[in-house]
Amino acid sequence: MTDLGRFTRAMRQSNGPGPDAGVAALADAQWGVVSAAQLAGAGLSPSGISRRVRAGQLIRLFPGVYAVGHVHLRREGRWLAAVLSCGEGAVLSHRSAASLWDVLRTERANIDVTAPRSRASKRGIDLHRVRTLDPEEITAKDGVSTTTIARTLLDLAEVDTPQRLEKAVAEADVQRLLDHAQLGRTIARARGRRGLAPLNALLSRVEPPKLTQSELEEAFLSLVRHHGLPEPQTQRRIADWSIDFLWPAARLAVETDGRRYHAVAAAFERDRRKDLDLALAGYRTLRFTARQVVDEPRKVVAAVARCLA
Repeated sequence: MTDLGRFTRAMRQSNGPGPDAGVAALADAQWGVVSAAQLAGAGLSPSGISRRVRAGQLIRLFPGVYAVGHVHLRREGRWLAAVLSCGEGAVLSHRSAASLWDVLRTERANIDVTAPRSRASKRGIDLHRVRTLDPEEITAKDGVSTTTIARTLLDLAEVDTPQRLEKAVAEADVQRLLDHAQLGRTIARARGRRGLAPLNALLSRVEPPKLTQSELEEAFLSLVRHHGLPEPQTQRRIADWSIDFLWPAARLAVETDGRRYHAVAAAFERDRRKDLDLALAGYRTLRFTARQVVDEPRKVVAAVARCLA
């Protein structure tokens, strides 16, 4: 048997602490992978590493990085191995970082790593060389050094399609991972980057107008009045829910949402329950975002008018 559990148990049952016990503990904490530098730090000599490689206790993944006991690693283990192989200052990035953050899946076998320009290319790793990374653009997730969401989106804009970039931005917003102030600072540092234009173009389309909820409600009400639609009731309660706009005779409820993407999963679920309860009470619900009210007023008015007809 060559699984990690057997190897680490055997190490811990050996007489005295020894280097193997330290290697086992390190592997347990690092998704089953260790670097040659860490093995040396644990007390293993180059010949000791070679003996364990021949015995199948250490399996080489990348130059200078080994799996301990087996190669059936989780994706985090392979990502961490790639980062460790690229040395100090290396971080997971681009498509691989987007996958680590769970904002965009990738089926690519190669792993994206960003590292100082002096590093050599390695098989299985797409190495993106930079002079330096701003400390604000580096973080860690699940024990893997990686680029922040903001930097990941900028990098992604250079290597993936606009459609997949938009999906990643939307998912980051839904999960409340995206710090818009940090994204702005990252963009400000990105002069000359190829990803700057597509990312800015996307953000100009998907960023919601800067309206408070009350301002959005006022804008919607102005639309209704300007186009001569019947005056709705406001902030009425139906089925224990507060409704933004209500036309009781037409059994129509309208809700205005201040964000293009719901930022909180709980809020999204609450709104679905609200819509269901209103449907059971005999009401149709229309929902409009700030962007729709500001940029697509004719469509908003046409939808409401049709439901009132």
